[in-house]
Amino acid sequence: MNTRRLVIIFFSCLILLSGLYIVYKIVDDSQEVASEPAQEKLYKVVLAHYAQKEYENTIHLGESFLEKYPQSPYFSDVLLNIGQSYFNLREYDKAIQSYELLLDKFPNYKLEKYVLDKIERAAEYKKDLVLSLELGSGGVQTDFEKCKKLFDDKQYQKSARALKLYLQNYPDSPFASNAEYLIADSYFNLGDFELAAKLYQQVIEKYPQSEELYLSKRRLEKIGSLKEKKSGSSLTEIYKKALDKYYAKNFDAAIEEFSDFLTLYPKSDLAPNCQYWLAESFYSLDKKSQALSEFEKVVKFYPSSSKAKDAKIKIKMITDARAESKSSQEFQDYKNIRKTYLVGKYRKAIKDFDNFLVQFPDSKYVPNAYYWKAECYYSLEEYEDAISVFEQILQLFPDSQKANHATVKIRMSKEKLGIVEYTPQEALYKKSYGLYESKKFEQAIASFDDYMQKFPSTPLVENCLYWIGECYYAMEDFAKAADYFRQTMERYPSGNKAQDAKIKYDMCLRKSGQQVKSAKELTYESIRQDFLDTNYDRAISRGLDFVEKFPQSRQASKIRLLVAESYQMSRKFEQALIEYKQIGRDYPDLAVSSQEKVVELCQRLDRPLQKKIEERELDELKRERQ
Repeated sequence: MNTRRLVIIFFSCLILLSGLYIVYKIVDDSQEVASEPAQEKLYKVVLAHYAQKEYENTIHLGESFLEKYPQSPYFSDVLLNIGQSYFNLREYDKAIQSYELLLDKFPNYKLEKYVLDKIERAAEYKKDLVLSLELGSGGVQTDFEKCKKLFDDKQYQKSARALKLYLQNYPDSPFASNAEYLIADSYFNLGDFELAAKLYQQVIEKYPQSEELYLSKRRLEKIGSLKEKKSGSSLTEIYKKALDKYYAKNFDAAIEEFSDFLTLYPKSDLAPNCQYWLAESFYSLDKKSQALSEFEKVVKFYPSSSKAKDAKIKIKMITDARAESKSSQEFQDYKNIRKTYLVGKYRKAIKDFDNFLVQFPDSKYVPNAYYWKAECYYSLEEYEDAISVFEQILQLFPDSQKANHATVKIRMSKEKLGIVEYTPQEALYKKSYGLYESKKFEQAIASFDDYMQKFPSTPLVENCLYWIGECYYAMEDFAKAADYFRQTMERYPSGNKAQDAKIKYDMCLRKSGQQVKSAKELTYESIRQDFLDTNYDRAISRGLDFVEKFPQSRQASKIRLLVAESYQMSRKFEQALIEYKQIGRDYPDLAVSSQEKVVELCQRLDRPLQKKIEERELDELKRERQ
């Protein structure tokens, strides 16, 4: 009986507790139901305004929703609608902010790819909006050039949109046929051949007398061949075919194949390589301007590719060669004008030197041009004008070799005008020369030597060396005389005593029964001695100067090698590589040994990719010589 009563009491308590829980849940659920409809109602209102394209209301209500319900399951959807509204209102900065906030708060958002695409499009449209505001303000030609620049920069989607906008603003533009052709070409480069073909056909029908008619017909033929190529070959087959053409040295065919690949597969992983070998094909045909343009595209459009570094090397090689060519032209022009001076056409030389100074204001020959212009005035006995130009040299180029000569000529010009001014060094030099003329040779030698010790940097040191040589020659000490004449030539190869010193040097050798060497041979030996003495900078400077003046001499190739070795020994590996490469081109008999040096320097500069290219070229050179 007691047990039964306990069981009844237990179940009664259980029923009571269950009832209390049900009552609690009803109360709790009623509170949740009371708040949930408010969220849903506001959420649906936001969606309704967006559906009605009431974007400003969508933004206002959406931002209110986000503030009230930061934990709502509808938060991401509302934030997306706010971003879409800003986008449709063309407030692209705010749209991007909303999209980025959405991705920050919801890293695994289901529409992540779509939102990223909207961010990219918003950024593009923002630029287009700026462009649309600019177009119409610059005029027919300026606005067309803005659009064409987008095309030239390979921004084909933007160029197509900009050109369409341009034609709306300028329907009667003289560039209309070109603009429509470029729109078609933009789609062609984007790979949309169907639309491009339709637009080319419109150009043909609309502008039958234009140059674009011929270009459009060619493009239509190209589209046919590209479609055939794409259907008949895979991506790798087309690339391999292009590369085979390049290695077979059929560069024109290689250019066509590489260009076709880039048109068909502009976003392929092989596109950077294709662009690089396209540039190399132009380079191999010696079309340096086109090659430079194509190498620059590698760096600009594929900066992270493995080919970008090699393209930069090639760009430097081309620009360095151009600079060298320009320097060569400067020297040739300078040399020709100096010839005009030497034959006594002083008025013409003055005019030509003035033109040279305008054309090449940064040339290393500018001090010389001023000097010889002043010499023209001196030869015309117009001493005041001569003094004026000589003084310009002292003001503009106080450290140049010609500054010392100008100082002397100013004194001489003043003497001609009756103005006598002797400096201490001039007085000592006149005394020394007077002793020589009086045939007091030993005293003259001591006096000239005294001058050189006191004034080692003046231009008259050259004369002192020469006259000491003449003193020894008069005393029949031909060995010492030869030594001083040699010093005169080596230290002042372009000086006023260089030619006389060479004649006297040869005479000394004949007198002592030695073999006479040419001035160029002596210069080579002197530069080689600089190299052996580890005076590399001097060897480079003198070597380059010699090659510039005597590029066809027998010593030129040997001196070029000394210059390259000097670069290498002074750890200027980049310049050494360029020099060895150029030696290989200029002197076929040195091509293999120079190319071996190039490979060695690529290894030292840690350029594995370029090293492979150079090794391939070395193998080809060796095969050709077998």
